[in-house]
Amino acid sequence: TRETAVSGRRYKQISGTDEFYECNFSDDMPELNFDNENVRREVLDIAKHYLEIGIDGFRFDAVKYIYLNDTADSVDFWNWYCGELRAINPDVYLVGECWSSDNEILQYAAALNCFAFGSSQAEGSIAATAKGGNIATFTSYVTRMQASLAAADPEAMYIPFISNHDMDRSAGYLMMANHWPYMAANLYLLCCGSPVIYYGEEIGMKGTRGAANTDANRRLAMLWGDSDTIKDPEGSTYDISKQTNGTVASQQKDTGSLYSYYCRLIALRNKYPAIARGKYQAVVTSYKYLGGFVIEYNGDTIYLIHNTSASQQTLDLTSLSNVNASEILDYIGQGDASLKDGVLTIGGQTSVIMH
Repeated sequence: TRETAVSGRRYKQISGTDEFYECNFSDDMPELNFDNENVRREVLDIAKHYLEIGIDGFRFDAVKYIYLNDTADSVDFWNWYCGELRAINPDVYLVGECWSSDNEILQYAAALNCFAFGSSQAEGSIAATAKGGNIATFTSYVTRMQASLAAADPEAMYIPFISNHDMDRSAGYLMMANHWPYMAANLYLLCCGSPVIYYGEEIGMKGTRGAANTDANRRLAMLWGDSDTIKDPEGSTYDISKQTNGTVASQQKDTGSLYSYYCRLIALRNKYPAIARGKYQAVVTSYKYLGGFVIEYNGDTIYLIHNTSASQQTLDLTSLSNVNASEILDYIGQGDASLKDGVLTIGGQTSVIMH
């Protein structure tokens, strides 16, 4: 029989009976009773099956809904479940979707890494900065999140992203003509933790809910540009003529394409392990579009400076108390960079790594 309703919970009567089942999201999705040991054993056995056949990790949907409106019990479940998975494979990769405020996300950090939703969508820290917002907003967000995660658990990681399957695609608000997708890529791929790319982002795929109000338009078939026959999902209405940035095949042939740029960025990220693994301290300047990080890792220090404006800028590094750079290691963007007598000249929408 139906239990006393908890705020926000929904119940559906089973036809022909006096029984009800809880179904908070949809009538077609009954809630599982995670207080039942048989249920817990079953969901653990399912994960064990996939780990045994070679799966390296899991992305968990809607982690805060194990117990509706009960963060403490939901966190306890994930502490138990993820602990069991790590007992099987200490290197298992686990990431959760907690679409909520940073304060709530941080409560799950000791159990598993969660996506940093404050970095995503049109007004998130990445896109807003790439489009000309104050870079100090971005650098303070990253350093604050990294420090807060480390306080919650020394092994916790920042998981930045621009968009996912539940959001309008970023190419719709990061205009290619302004090179904003390139700058946004710099901001989250040259950053700490484990950034996540939503498929198609690397070629500027578009897709919005639009008037049809369907997520199918955000989950369109990848534009491979070859003989692949994959189809768009059922219910999609997004016209192919709106895709203006080409395919994987066409962009692979173009060294100036967004795809080629992503390849260079990932290679640069891998070249300097400090970018992913280091401890970040914000570099704050008096310029709205100039800023970055001091990154310390394994006793070494590198400096990462972004120029998010469209024009070349100069920055006197000697005026910054926490920057002591003497040489440029690499740069990537729409311009170039040079360092002479402590003065950094950096092209528009360009990022530079210094030592």
